[in-house]
Amino acid sequence: MTDEPTMADVTARYLRRDGHDVRVVHDGQDAIDALPVFEPELVVLDLMLPRVDGLEVCRRIRARGNTPVI
Repeated sequence: MTDEPTMADVTARYLRRDGHDVRVVHDGQDAIDALPVFEPELVVLDLMLPRVDGLEVCRRIRARGNTPVI
């Protein structure tokens, strides 16, 4: 989850190349909305997100369970 398109693209490419299913969102609210839909096994999170910051997204992830966050 990042609002930096280049960073998101590069990170997603590396993860996909290694066989991971990747979903990219570009703001905090979209990330929160995506959590129940995609049920991620790992979240790569940017703290400086528009609309809802990364710290709040992390709090919401933690409230849902023990999903690892980088």
